[in-house]
Amino acid sequence: MLGLLLTSKRAAKQFGEKGGCIINIGSVASTLTPPASSIYAATKSAVDAITRVLAKELGPQNIRVNSINPGVIDTEGARAMETYEQVANEIKALTPLGRTGMPEDIGLIAAFLASDEARWLTEKSFSAAVASAKHKRFRFKMRLRERKDETEFHTELVTNMRPSINCSYSNSCSGANSTITAT
Repeated sequence: MLGLLLTSKRAAKQFGEKGGCIINIGSVASTLTPPASSIYAATKSAVDAITRVLAKELGPQNIRVNSINPGVIDTEGARAMETYEQVANEIKALTPLGRTGMPEDIGLIAAFLASDEARWLTEKSFSAAVASAKHKRFRFKMRLRERKDETEFHTELVTNMRPSINCSYSNSCSGANSTITAT
């Protein structure tokens, strides 16, 4: 959390009179609060809280602060998990679009939030997960799996919630708890 705060404060100093935009990357774990994820969910909830506080503190300087909270993102790191296909298939079955997210999906949301079209949006956390109302069934399946092997499940969950985004339009962008800044 310290890195997120220090990066945001530094970015705010660099923006100048024109203002700018800070986009934090959190996770849907902040609201879904899956089992065996207390530390991870707590840190992602902190991203949401810091986003809201910084938006209020930096708003008078014309600096907008928002966060993107991705769900399962299809990344190289996620695919390295032994159980990725199983988890991805469960997620796909629960989503209206029938797929997991791609890094580009998060990048497009960030590009929009950094654009002038989003000039009135601040203090918001945008869920980038496409889970439907069936998420309760998925949570139940996660609880069953947790009882089998809590450590494996926690690693699986955390790995899937960490997007890897390449942002050519940003000053800083480095995965989980990252801050994307745009002037």
